[in-house]
Amino acid sequence: MVAVAWLFFTYGGSKQQPLSESEQQVLAVQDKRLTKGDESAPVKIVEYADILCPYCAKANEEIIPQIQSNYIDKNQAHYEVRLVAMISPDSQRAGEGAYCAAEQNKFWDYLDTAYKDTWDNYYSQNKTPQDVDLFTERNIFSFASRVGLDTLLWQQCMDSGKYEKTITANQEKMSEIKAYGTPHFIINGNNYNGAPPFSSFKAVIDAELNKSKASE
Repeated sequence: MVAVAWLFFTYGGSKQQPLSESEQQVLAVQDKRLTKGDESAPVKIVEYADILCPYCAKANEEIIPQIQSNYIDKNQAHYEVRLVAMISPDSQRAGEGAYCAAEQNKFWDYLDTAYKDTWDNYYSQNKTPQDVDLFTERNIFSFASRVGLDTLLWQQCMDSGKYEKTITANQEKMSEIKAYGTPHFIINGNNYNGAPPFSSFKAVIDAELNKSKASE
């Protein structure tokens, strides 16, 4: 029933094969600054996302808040975001900007503002990632300022290019686990690609919670 629920997407997607034992190491926390919830929670969720991805924005606006209130805030799920650059020429800059924002404990402010702006002003109006101008070389500094960052420190981080390899490594890991689009979710070692409605997430997470209770 879980697999069937996941296949009936509103926005497209599919359940892929479970990860091998070695591939499941992807569930180990990569960067605590990009996480929410209790690390000991029985359900581990990793999302590979591109900040310019329309479905990522849709998920962040409509699905992730429900996962947070129903599971993350109740210490039943731990959630981590890993950024990639696959959608637009500006995706790399946007992603590096988010990692630099994390150095000032502003990752979630940056990410939530980015997704809200792209969804409200672009994607919900049938515009494309190529229409988004928030993260051009000219405009991203203004975006960082609006998020409340110390822009001098943030710019120094950006100029260093220190997170370029992090984004590349994330993309290589996606290829390794045969994940080829965003958003891509890994829930307790199972691959799910796409942005289904919350009910599909609920079915999967509840099933994992029931398995955890049964093994106690």
